[in-house]
Amino acid sequence: MKHLFSLSKEMLTFLFTILISTALSADCIYQTELTATLKKDGNYLTWSTSSENNNQYFIIERSKNGIDFENAGKVNGAGTSSKTNEYSFSDLNKTKMHTRYFYRLVQVDLDGITAFSQVAIVTRNQEDKLFNLTSLNSSIVDQYFNLNLNSSVKNTLSYNVQTQMGEVLLKGDFDVTEGDNAISIDLNDLEVGRYQMAIKVKNEISVILVKKVNSSELPAINLATKNKKTRN
Repeated sequence: MKHLFSLSKEMLTFLFTILISTALSADCIYQTELTATLKKDGNYLTWSTSSENNNQYFIIERSKNGIDFENAGKVNGAGTSSKTNEYSFSDLNKTKMHTRYFYRLVQVDLDGITAFSQVAIVTRNQEDKLFNLTSLNSSIVDQYFNLNLNSSVKNTLSYNVQTQMGEVLLKGDFDVTEGDNAISIDLNDLEVGRYQMAIKVKNEISVILVKKVNSSELPAINLATKNKKTRN
């Protein structure tokens, strides 16, 4: 019995060490994902964290096509914190220049390690559309392209993936309901490269760029807690 108890203590010590290591590597846990909304003076971004460890700051990145991003601003992090922290950022004068903008966060630790958030999408005149793309894990993928959209109708969504020259390589469809929908499209059969994805509901079409890369080139993405639960 003494030997068994000793082994149990060793196991507990091992598990405790694993838990500490995991906690230290989980540098930023998002409570709510990045969202982008359209306002009169520009695009307004919000997000929150439930805990942070050595979180130095967030870089806000903006893109017109979802693949090529530029620096839009910076917000300081909370360092090390176990409470909820709310964040916001206004990207001013970005209302009428383009129809659609993509945003993501680059979370930077004190040691310089970085991780990306999911991508939030804001679109002008979206109230007149049958559906709107609201967010996606990333436009840079190695296997699956995961996106979220809001539909004003219950209908069939069809998609096709084509080369820059217009050759259709993949196509399929999903049933969408009124409200929020999560869609995952298998891109495993595609070669590495850039593609156009056309998404259609009834007669309305939205086109988005997708970049297929090798797994070793995939950016480190830290999704919000609720997204992690959905994927498991």
